[in-house]
Amino acid sequence: MFIVAIGIVLSAIGAARTAGTESPYASRRSWILGICSLGYLAVLAIVDSGPFLITSVGLVIVADAAFGGRAILVKAGRWLRRPIGAVATLVSAVVIVVGASRIDDLTTRIPGRILSLFAPNKQMAAGFEAMQHGGLIGSGIDTSPFARGVPVGESDLLPMVFAADAGSAVMAAVGVLLVGVLGVAAIRPLFRDGPWGVIGAAVGVMVLIQAAWALLANVGIVPLTGLGVPLLVVMFSALTSSAFAVGVCLGLAPGPDAVVQPLVGGRARLARTVTALRRATQVVVVAASLVLALVVPPVANATQIYMPRGQIRTLDGAVIAGTGTDGRRTYPGGRLYTEMGLVHRGGVQYAVEDAAAAQLTCGGAPSVADRILVVVRPLPCSRADVVTSIDSRVQGAAARALDGVEGAATVIDAQTGRVHALYATTDVVPDDFRGKPLAALPPRMAARQDQAALGSVFKIITAAAALIDGVDMSGAPPFEFIADGEVLRNSGDFTCPSTRIVDMLAFSCNTTAAFAGVRVGQSRMDEVARTYFGAGETIPSDIGEFAVSGIDPGTGRGALDAAQLGRTAIGQEGSRGNVLAMAVATGIVIRAVTGGPGGGMPAPRIIDGYCRGVGAFEARTFGSTVGTRPLPSGVADTILAGMRRAVSDGTARGLKADGRTVAAKTGTAEKPNEQSINSWVTIVVDRRWVITTMVHADPASASAIRVANGILGALPKEFPPARCG
Repeated sequence: MFIVAIGIVLSAIGAARTAGTESPYASRRSWILGICSLGYLAVLAIVDSGPFLITSVGLVIVADAAFGGRAILVKAGRWLRRPIGAVATLVSAVVIVVGASRIDDLTTRIPGRILSLFAPNKQMAAGFEAMQHGGLIGSGIDTSPFARGVPVGESDLLPMVFAADAGSAVMAAVGVLLVGVLGVAAIRPLFRDGPWGVIGAAVGVMVLIQAAWALLANVGIVPLTGLGVPLLVVMFSALTSSAFAVGVCLGLAPGPDAVVQPLVGGRARLARTVTALRRATQVVVVAASLVLALVVPPVANATQIYMPRGQIRTLDGAVIAGTGTDGRRTYPGGRLYTEMGLVHRGGVQYAVEDAAAAQLTCGGAPSVADRILVVVRPLPCSRADVVTSIDSRVQGAAARALDGVEGAATVIDAQTGRVHALYATTDVVPDDFRGKPLAALPPRMAARQDQAALGSVFKIITAAAALIDGVDMSGAPPFEFIADGEVLRNSGDFTCPSTRIVDMLAFSCNTTAAFAGVRVGQSRMDEVARTYFGAGETIPSDIGEFAVSGIDPGTGRGALDAAQLGRTAIGQEGSRGNVLAMAVATGIVIRAVTGGPGGGMPAPRIIDGYCRGVGAFEARTFGSTVGTRPLPSGVADTILAGMRRAVSDGTARGLKADGRTVAAKTGTAEKPNEQSINSWVTIVVDRRWVITTMVHADPASASAIRVANGILGALPKEFPPARCG
């Protein structure tokens, strides 16, 4: 716009000079125009290097067109011979050079702008997607769920947002009308005498070019430059530059006698140019809009974050997540269901919100009217609801049992992998992060991704390794284990009643577990943990590739001496995990005992299926398993026998079975120089359900068994089938 205004004024002055009609008034104003332009360029170079370069090139072109290159050089030479001219030029040059030194990324920015036509950046891709899903005829203003995902939809990409709501054909019609009106507004002043003809032509052409460029950019023909569409968008940058250009025209246009004559011969030519620009823009905008409307891409993940979604519900109908009247996600339960998913408009979604995003946003059944109107627009996105395997009664019981302490708990079905409860007291409250930056979110979810010291529950894996390798346990010490000069004893200096694996698990004997670990060896311990229990890897799940962290056995990070390996075998050196990973490890034992279909332990899953608006429930399947080889059934029988004895007369005597068949393994992880401990228990109920809890607190209040009892009392013997409504 600035270039257009300056160009028209300079052309008039140059033509007047050529015709011999230049007045002293115009001559003085031409130098004022030059000084003003240099100052503007200096400020622009410091503020924004891209427009500085474009404006400089444009000014050189229009100046050459107005005066001729030789005339510019001769005039500049005369100016430089004057002291004040030389000083002013030097100062301006220094300012421009200093400002231009900031153009360190110019070589990447300019090609990037051009290449964005072929590989759109994030904001352009969102705009194209919204526009294409609007079809030829849209559903109406503020109806497109895609429009909310356009980053600059209120300014640069307003035509795309308008097309998303009203349709590409309507947007093209409005664009054609707007360009037509602006073209006429640019031509009419050419046939008016006096300086107002120059001013009107300058403003008209300026606005026409800005509108044409913005519309062409919105249909992918020219690079986006940050220009809003005039008369449709109010942008500070557009208003500022327009006001400056109009001010230059008003203040520096020559008098009537100098303007009328030079423009007489060029009016028709300029009018033809403006008309050609107008018609070319109209044709291209219409053609490109229609092509875009006929090619509908799949919904992108980045767009889904901003779209209204269906509900996420528990197995028994409680709402985990919904959509408010403002289109934003709501979480009525607060942190109660945070492990199941969260959407942050900074650009992230996880767990169920991520894995089922396509169904939540566009998985619903279209209406009959939508199917009929598919000839003019794509099927609009209809929201579907997601039903999870979480049971609100069991989930609530876990939250109440953990009230007042720091910890986590989960309940899974070892036969199917369904997760019926998953809760951690340290999970965030979703509404606390509304409007906050993405960096404020925690990097991991405590119940399924954090890695806490496991303590003696890790002895399940140690026992499996010893049993698989047939380690002779007859030489295991019942009271103390000595390796590399270090002494390891049982808790409370307890003497283990025997060296059998069953008693090691029942009474959590450190000495026999350390002995077994050293006999098995580090590499074999690591192999067994990874092969049979899926340790050392992320556990496959239906809520994301990296949603569940597996157990870290602590055996894969360099050579361990005998003392370190002994401590690792009892879960005190480097073995770490979370409640869901430990529940899966326990479930692997149960699956080997019961011999469920498929042999392996099904990977944990939370999504039961979808309700697409037609009443019928659509089940979702997930066929992954944990580990690469099923645990031998004889090994699993021995481990389960030890866990049953732990409940009858061992470390898990405090469990309240209430008529249920219960087996368990307890554990305590202590850290040097810390006052708090990790108290663990993993429980098998009715040879099917697994409850795993962990409490991080001081020794006096750290009781994972107390938490497990609170959940066990709410655990039904069967869970209802998933359904809609």
